[in-house]
Amino acid sequence: MIVSSKKYAVSRKQYAIMGKQLSYVYCLLLAAYCLLFTTCSSIPKQKMWKIDIKEAYQKELQYIKARVSNDFNTMYSFQHPEYKDIVTMDKFISSSGYIQLDYSSVTEQNPKPQVYTPLRQFHTILHDIKIEKVFIDKDERYAKFHTIHIMSIFLPIARGVPVRREMKSIDYWEKINGEWFFLNKVRPEIFTHISGNTTKYLSLPEVKAEYVEISIKEIESVFEEKK
Repeated sequence: MIVSSKKYAVSRKQYAIMGKQLSYVYCLLLAAYCLLFTTCSSIPKQKMWKIDIKEAYQKELQYIKARVSNDFNTMYSFQHPEYKDIVTMDKFISSSGYIQLDYSSVTEQNPKPQVYTPLRQFHTILHDIKIEKVFIDKDERYAKFHTIHIMSIFLPIARGVPVRREMKSIDYWEKINGEWFFLNKVRPEIFTHISGNTTKYLSLPEVKAEYVEISIKEIESVFEEKK
């Protein structure tokens, strides 16, 4: 059988068009699959972060309430197990909850922190603590809360009249066996000497962890879903 060259050329052209169409369809299907996979894999992770941070958020709210009302027994119950091994409840209460573990001198050769009680030069009254931002690290081990302390400070220069101040702070929490504990630490920073040399202290894991910010509205939406 003899096939004309014209007919053969048309067939090759049709096959080429069909090949391009199939390639285009394949690319569309591949793109759709990648989008679906990315969406499905990211949503559960974000959801898990919100559920996990919700528990830490509840603990932080309880801790704030105890701190403002000077409920030292409740505050002590939230402390990290390492903290409780070093600081007894009696010492914690006698210091009005101000005792911290100082990690400024911690090195690989000297891993044990020192007990530190900050000096209080002026009488203060803590009125409230507001949570400004909420973070959880990507491994879901640590959480941190940027807070604002609203307080009155009695300065001698003010002659007994309290001065209203807002002080920013950061609270860190660690999850151990599914339970969140407060990390009551003095965290070291890089110290620069007069000579220009710097002293770098051992970086604490809760500080160098990679955090993701979760909005407070998103956390509260998890509360609404539980109702």
